Amino acid sequence: MKEIEKKIWKQFCKCKNEEEETLKNLLFNGALTQEEFECVVYCTGPLCSPSLFYPVLFQKHPHLIERCNWDILNNVEWRNLLMEYPQFADKCDKWEQFNAEDWATLLRRRPHFSGKCNIWESFSVHDWCSLLAEQPQFADKCNRWDEFNRSQWSPLLNRQPQLLNKLDRNKFNGEDCFFLLLKQPQLADGCDWNKLNLQTWFRLLLQLPQFADKFNQWDEFTGDNWSVLLSGQPQFANKCNKWDEFDELDWWFLLIHQPQFSYRCDKWDNFDAEDWAELLIKQPQLSVYCDTAVIHGEGKAELLKNAQNRLWG
Repeated sequence: MKEIEKKIWKQFCKCKNEEEETLKNLLFNGALTQEEFECVVYCTGPLCSPSLFYPVLFQKHPHLIERCNWDILNNVEWRNLLMEYPQFADKCDKWEQFNAEDWATLLRRRPHFSGKCNIWESFSVHDWCSLLAEQPQFADKCNRWDEFNRSQWSPLLNRQPQLLNKLDRNKFNGEDCFFLLLKQPQLADGCDWNKLNLQTWFRLLLQLPQFADKFNQWDEFTGDNWSVLLSGQPQFANKCNKWDEFDELDWWFLLIHQPQFSYRCDKWDNFDAEDWAELLIKQPQLSVYCDTAVIHGEGKAELLKNAQNRLWG
């Protein structure tokens, strides 16, 4: 044992003069036998932070833990240690040195240590956001709700929608409501629908049509709006009174996605050869509306042939 101890001590002193990381590599890369490892701990334990040893000690050599010098751990090392090994909390004498970030980080993983925290009022909004996203039971300790901005509320409510009752809804505009509903449509009861402008409503109906009963501005949509909306949500066709405002591009876009509205189209003669080719690739059954006359030098047969070539070639 003496020779091994001398060998390891010599290696350690060399490592210590360079970087502690070098010793970590020596310990953890499997180069040492268990006997050699124990010598390292016995020789260097009083000099080295337990953070150097605990990944191996706690998992493989728990009987050597007492050789660690706990006193030299700083608050960050203790925080990280307790996150992984909370059973060593009784050895920690640095609780009063934990700052708000330390507490928020530790309590996210180990909420049962909350009784030791007495600096809740020092938590920043960022600390609260990170903690409450994982541990919403601490919401009653937060004294900074008025300082949360919209960019912080949205991701927090996405994770913990029950915190909606803490929100000052006057801070949310229509865009905030839109993005919140996309993630958490069950929060609709807390939405001030009057804050959504026409464009926001358009996007909402396109993606969340179940809120159509909250909308009463159908007449304000343009033909272009209706073309896009009906291409994704054709069930709203009975709300549309702007069919006569559709130009050939509006019709082309709608029919590519929803050919069942072809009977309403009055712009067939405005489609050029390229329009027809693209349309027939997607909806070949609409060829019955394609005039047999030559369109820009191409007849229907040629258009269909070109459409098939594009589709398969």
